[in-house]
Amino acid sequence: MKKSHLFVIGIIAVAIVIIMSTVGDASVYVSFREARERAADGNLTKVHVVGRLPRDGQKNIMGLEYNPTLDPNYFAFTLVDTNRIAQRVIYFNPKPRTLTSRSRWSLPEPCATTCSWPTRFC
Repeated sequence: MKKSHLFVIGIIAVAIVIIMSTVGDASVYVSFREARERAADGNLTKVHVVGRLPRDGQKNIMGLEYNPTLDPNYFAFTLVDTNRIAQRVIYFNPKPRTLTSRSRWSLPEPCATTCSWPTRFC
Protein backbone atom coordinates (compact mmCIF):
# COMPACT_ATOMS: atom_id res chain seq x y z
CA MET A 1 0.00 0.00 0.00
CA LYS A 2 1.09 3.51 -0.67
CA LYS A 3 1.82 5.88 2.17
CA SER A 4 -1.02 8.14 1.05
CA HIS A 5 -3.50 5.24 1.37
CA LEU A 6 -2.29 4.46 4.89
CA PHE A 7 -2.59 8.14 5.79
CA VAL A 8 -6.20 8.30 4.55
CA ILE A 9 -7.10 5.10 6.43
CA GLY A 10 -5.57 6.60 9.58
CA ILE A 11 -7.60 9.81 9.19
CA ILE A 12 -10.79 7.77 8.74
CA ALA A 13 -10.00 5.71 11.84
CA VAL A 14 -9.43 8.85 13.91
CA ALA A 15 -12.72 10.33 12.65
CA ILE A 16 -14.60 7.16 13.62
CA VAL A 17 -13.09 7.22 17.12
CA ILE A 18 -14.07 10.89 17.59
CA ILE A 19 -17.63 10.25 16.42
CA MET A 20 -18.03 7.20 18.66
CA SER A 21 -16.74 9.07 21.71
CA THR A 22 -19.19 11.94 21.23
CA VAL A 23 -22.15 9.61 20.69
CA GLY A 24 -21.56 8.07 24.11
CA ASP A 25 -21.92 11.48 25.77
CA ALA A 26 -25.08 12.45 23.90
CA SER A 27 -28.11 13.06 26.06
CA VAL A 28 -31.85 13.04 25.48
CA TYR A 29 -34.23 16.01 25.46
CA VAL A 30 -37.26 15.30 27.69
CA SER A 31 -39.95 16.99 29.76
CA PHE A 32 -39.96 17.20 33.56
CA ARG A 33 -42.45 14.31 33.71
CA GLU A 34 -40.25 12.07 31.56
CA ALA A 35 -37.17 12.95 33.63
CA ARG A 36 -38.99 11.98 36.84
CA GLU A 37 -40.17 8.70 35.28
CA ARG A 38 -36.64 7.85 34.14
CA ALA A 39 -35.28 8.54 37.61
CA ALA A 40 -38.02 6.44 39.25
CA ASP A 41 -37.18 3.56 36.91
CA GLY A 42 -33.51 3.76 37.88
CA ASN A 43 -32.36 5.08 34.51
CA LEU A 44 -29.25 7.16 35.27
CA THR A 45 -28.59 8.51 31.77
CA LYS A 46 -28.21 12.27 31.42
CA VAL A 47 -31.17 14.18 30.08
CA HIS A 48 -31.89 17.79 29.13
CA VAL A 49 -35.19 19.43 29.95
CA VAL A 50 -36.14 21.94 27.26
CA GLY A 51 -38.46 24.76 28.18
CA ARG A 52 -39.28 28.45 28.19
CA LEU A 53 -38.89 31.12 30.83
CA PRO A 54 -42.27 32.62 31.82
CA ARG A 55 -42.76 36.30 30.95
CA ASP A 56 -45.17 38.97 32.14
CA GLY A 57 -47.30 41.28 29.97
CA GLN A 58 -44.31 43.53 29.19
CA LYS A 59 -42.23 40.52 28.03
CA ASN A 60 -39.99 40.63 31.14
CA ILE A 61 -38.75 37.28 32.44
CA MET A 62 -40.40 36.37 35.76
CA GLY A 63 -39.06 34.34 38.67
CA LEU A 64 -35.32 34.96 38.33
CA GLU A 65 -33.28 34.81 41.53
CA TYR A 66 -29.61 35.79 41.21
CA ASN A 67 -27.50 37.77 43.66
CA PRO A 68 -23.82 37.62 42.64
CA THR A 69 -22.67 39.42 45.80
CA LEU A 70 -24.30 36.81 48.03
CA ASP A 71 -23.45 33.69 45.98
CA PRO A 72 -22.26 34.03 42.37
CA ASN A 73 -22.79 30.30 41.73
CA TYR A 74 -26.47 30.20 42.69
CA PHE A 75 -29.06 31.06 40.06
CA ALA A 76 -32.69 30.02 40.49
CA PHE A 77 -35.49 30.40 37.98
CA THR A 78 -38.79 28.91 36.89
CA LEU A 79 -38.84 26.87 33.69
CA VAL A 80 -41.97 25.81 31.80
CA ASP A 81 -41.28 22.63 29.83
CA THR A 82 -42.77 21.59 26.50
CA ASN A 83 -45.83 20.10 28.29
CA ARG A 84 -46.41 23.45 30.05
CA ILE A 85 -45.37 22.13 33.46
CA ALA A 86 -43.65 24.83 35.52
CA GLN A 87 -40.77 23.79 37.76
CA ARG A 88 -38.41 25.81 39.95
CA VAL A 89 -34.80 25.14 38.91
CA ILE A 90 -31.53 25.87 40.69
CA TYR A 91 -28.47 26.31 38.48
CA PHE A 92 -25.19 26.04 40.40
CA ASN A 93 -23.23 28.33 38.07
CA PRO A 94 -23.33 32.06 37.34
CA LYS A 95 -26.33 33.39 35.47
CA PRO A 96 -25.81 32.86 31.71
CA ARG A 97 -25.23 36.10 29.80
CA THR A 98 -27.49 35.00 26.93
CA LEU A 99 -30.47 34.47 29.22
CA THR A 100 -32.62 37.28 27.86
CA SER A 101 -31.75 36.66 24.19
CA ARG A 102 -33.08 33.09 24.01
CA SER A 103 -36.69 32.06 23.87
CA ARG A 104 -36.08 28.33 24.50
CA TRP A 105 -33.75 26.80 27.05
CA SER A 106 -32.07 23.48 27.54
CA LEU A 107 -30.91 23.00 31.10
CA PRO A 108 -27.20 22.25 31.28
CA GLU A 109 -25.60 20.45 34.18
CA PRO A 110 -25.09 20.90 37.07
CA CYS A 111 -28.50 22.09 38.18
CA ALA A 112 -31.16 20.92 40.58
CA THR A 113 -34.90 21.19 40.86
CA THR A 114 -37.11 21.38 43.89
CA CYS A 115 -38.68 18.00 43.22
CA SER A 116 -37.55 14.69 44.71
CA TRP A 117 -35.72 13.16 41.76
CA PRO A 118 -31.90 13.26 41.56
CA THR A 119 -30.22 16.54 40.64
CA ARG A 120 -28.48 15.01 37.64
CA PHE A 121 -31.85 14.72 35.91
CA CYS A 122 -32.41 18.44 35.59
